[in-house]
Amino acid sequence: MEIHMTGRHVKVAPAVQKRLAERLGKLTRYVPELAEAHVKLSAEKYRHRAEILIHVRHEDHVARGEAVEAEAAVEAACDRLEAQVRKLKERKSRKVASRRQANGELRRSAARAALEEPTRGRGNGRASTAYDGAAPRVMRDRAASAKPISLAQAAARLEESDEDFVVYVDSASGRPAVLYRRKDGQLALVEARD
Repeated sequence: MEIHMTGRHVKVAPAVQKRLAERLGKLTRYVPELAEAHVKLSAEKYRHRAEILIHVRHEDHVARGEAVEAEAAVEAACDRLEAQVRKLKERKSRKVASRRQANGELRRSAARAALEEPTRGRGNGRASTAYDGAAPRVMRDRAASAKPISLAQAAARLEESDEDFVVYVDSASGRPAVLYRRKDGQLALVEARD
């Protein structure tokens, strides 16, 4: 683990650095992806303060400790940080446990279940139009071309094919767009906004 240490009005003793590395190394039990920590130590008269910042799962976690000695301040901050990380792991464990079904398997979201379900209906990979009252299924059809084209080129492509719509990247704006054929035969355009 990489530890970035900053000291303000205090010289960090090697014993404190070693103890800090040991304590922060133990946090990887709870969050194995922990790679770095930022530690700020400061001293004012008889008070020593320690602040430890880590970044875990897109969140910053900060713990502060204050004591008469620098090592005690570091210990207090490490204790608070360990409590935060332990709570984070327990919350994740409860979340996974709540997603488990009675038979021990993880429940799937409706979208994941629809994507993993085998295809039925016509043989070309498109969804069947028959509706049997069950939840709608999402079928992967094909990927859209990422090469930017103009609106005129997209209209020509739509006219040449027997498809109802064309997904493309507009060469003028650089944003995705959908050109589709309405029920009255006219073409309509849907553009993505920023």
